[in-house]
Amino acid sequence: MVAYRYRTDIVDTWHQVIDYGREEARVAKQYGAPGRQWWWLPIHAGVVIALCPLWPWAWSRRRRGEWAWVTGNLVGRVLGSIRYRIFYP
Repeated sequence: MVAYRYRTDIVDTWHQVIDYGREEARVAKQYGAPGRQWWWLPIHAGVVIALCPLWPWAWSRRRRGEWAWVTGNLVGRVLGSIRYRIFYP
């Protein structure tokens, strides 16, 4: 069972999801999870750019939250990949 506590502030959400991504890489290294295919990184980066809150339609609170979640996960996975020396974006 996993208990989630979503944050209400965008900055707190950002830090939470970076930690999630970083720990996903740690668990992958620890238990030998295969991770994602190599082509997943460009797709994930494309989603980050597509959801970027710099565009006028994306300024709602929900869109900023989605962007923070997707981008923070990618950043966390990259940081975790570097820290734990595993390719897990």
